[in-house]
Amino acid sequence: HSPETPFAGLTDLLDLLLGSAADDPATERRVTDVIQRCQSGDGIRIHELVNTILGVLRKARPGRGFLVAVDDLNRMDPDSCRALCLLGRRLDGTASRMVAMVRAEDGLAELSGLPVRILEPLDETASRALLDRHFPRLSGRVRQHILKEACGNPLALRELPLPLTATQCEVAAALPPILPLTERLQEVYGPQISTLPGDTQDVLLASALEGTGDLNALQAFAGPTLETALKRAE
Repeated sequence: HSPETPFAGLTDLLDLLLGSAADDPATERRVTDVIQRCQSGDGIRIHELVNTILGVLRKARPGRGFLVAVDDLNRMDPDSCRALCLLGRRLDGTASRMVAMVRAEDGLAELSGLPVRILEPLDETASRALLDRHFPRLSGRVRQHILKEACGNPLALRELPLPLTATQCEVAAALPPILPLTERLQEVYGPQISTLPGDTQDVLLASALEGTGDLNALQAFAGPTLETALKRAE
């Protein structure tokens, strides 16, 4: 959702909870009313939203609670972000729990007081174990190349070897200069790149094609706009 669309993330959550309220007409009407007011921007308040969600969660049968899982919480619209942080503080007494992901470099003031666990990149031992489990036929040099490219990212470790041919899995010299990306990786990162300004996309493309990250080469390409383009990309 666009972060400019108020309550877009909360509306999604309420849509999912609506099916769980189907056996309670009063709760179902209340959730439907709140969804409609969110979509129309009809002066709804964050506490009212959170109370509606809690009302559904508290009616869950014992042992049948919900897990509210949110990716990139801080990139949602601000109203949904604040509401979900408030919801996370009020789940005591319910059978439900919430887990939300926030990029460490972004930070989020609203998370103050909530339990936080920092997920570091996988270390070399864990990265090797992951590759050995899923791609046992990689030769030593090819495995080392994948480890260097992945930098401890589990998704990269699982995806980067997939497009390789049988020869490329065995012979490091047969690897292309830039490892090909799977469709899944393109789907994950492509939209993020496509939202950047055109000059920033051009600098990223030039950097990928140039290959060494030499700032002098990029400066010759981008001129005085390089610093601004790199800040946006970062």
